[in-house]
Amino acid sequence: MPERSKPIMSLIDDLAHIMLKVTGYVMLFAPIAVWAAIMATVSKNGLGVLWKLIVFMGGFYLSLLILWGILVAVGFIVIGPRYSHLLRLIREPLMIAFSTASSEAAYPKTLEGLNKFGASSRISAFVLPLGYSFNLDGTMMYCTFASIFIAQTYHIEMSLGTQLAMLATLMITSKGVAGVPRASLVVIASTLSQF
Repeated sequence: MPERSKPIMSLIDDLAHIMLKVTGYVMLFAPIAVWAAIMATVSKNGLGVLWKLIVFMGGFYLSLLILWGILVAVGFIVIGPRYSHLLRLIREPLMIAFSTASSEAAYPKTLEGLNKFGASSRISAFVLPLGYSFNLDGTMMYCTFASIFIAQTYHIEMSLGTQLAMLATLMITSKGVAGVPRASLVVIASTLSQF
């Protein structure tokens, strides 16, 4: 790198550190803000609103478990007994992805696990990012659940045709959320305005 670019690179690096520090402070207060928002909602609408949220989240997580059960069964059918070894290798990346709500955070460990399993690193490095970009089943499920939950909360009747049209729209729009944390909220807001 040329010598004259070092001050600019240093400035950009310092700005990045400042932004990360500010983001860290915001994240420290995020649980308090969430708690305050929940308490404001409960005080305004009563404890019944929590039951609706519990049913919403329970239904969503149950659907994710069913999806995972189907994927594991298909994996055992296609790969055979070695699939349990693959699941052990990618257990840590799965926990990272679940706890950070970002599959991109688990990418390096997933790639490492696939290489240990015996998959070609060239193929894994090509296929895994494609899967991250186009195979967003969980995001699409969350967007669908949240959109229908919001419609039900506001007592908006949706015909089966409208629900299927919303599902198709969410299938397409959810493809743009890869790598952007909480981008699904923007997708939900833009989709709801159409229906």
